[in-house]
Amino acid sequence: MSEFVQNVAIILFIFCCIVRTKDLKPFQVEPPSPDDDYLRYKGEGERPSGYETPVNYYSQNPNSPAQCFCSPGTPGKSGNPGSPGIPGVPGVNGSPGLPGPRGPPGIINGMAEVVAFSVSKDSSIKRPAREQKIEFDNVEVNVGGHFNRTSRSDFVAPISGLYFMTLTVGRMGDDLYVRVVSAGFTKFALQSMGYPGTGGEKVPLMMMTNSAIVQMNAGDSVSCYLAAGNSLESKFGTTTWSGFLLSPATFPHTGGPK
Repeated sequence: MSEFVQNVAIILFIFCCIVRTKDLKPFQVEPPSPDDDYLRYKGEGERPSGYETPVNYYSQNPNSPAQCFCSPGTPGKSGNPGSPGIPGVPGVNGSPGLPGPRGPPGIINGMAEVVAFSVSKDSSIKRPAREQKIEFDNVEVNVGGHFNRTSRSDFVAPISGLYFMTLTVGRMGDDLYVRVVSAGFTKFALQSMGYPGTGGEKVPLMMMTNSAIVQMNAGDSVSCYLAAGNSLESKFGTTTWSGFLLSPATFPHTGGPK
């Protein structure tokens, strides 16, 4: 009998538990209050004016119809670089560039390019007020084109090297001093004192010549100058100036007397 009563009691207890469970409501979270200022809240239908919801509301109500109206958060860290893309199509060729500066003469069969010039003067110069650069009337030889036909007075070295030069001038009576100048330095010169003559005798024409080896760097120019108050006598090409490249070389200017 006692066992029967005990079983009935157990059955009644289980029945009461079942009934009690049906009466319980599932876990719910209170709707957000207007005091919360984290997220905007929207339930079914319209969004309540001023309603905001805490951040953890949706983590507790994953099935809630509420929607989040959030402000942007803090940017995350940059991701890893992606793999390189496919190479693009080659672009259109650009327009040709401007020509570069002229290079130095080359070497042919172990020999340097031939550089030579020879010029002459048909007219005289009488007692200039200041030192005067001599202009030559005729260009007899200009291999390489480095004697300036425009100025008719300058030879420009195309390459650094040793150059042989010779100058021949005529004098009649007056003093004569002619110098050959390169890079501001006198390389060599001709000089003769005047011979005015006596008793009306005819003053003879005197010819003088001088030669030298001149060191020149590429781009150096060389010219001949007649001193102020002196006279140079030249007819039919009797005054001449010639030069040519002996050997290419590279060296600093050694200078010389002004």
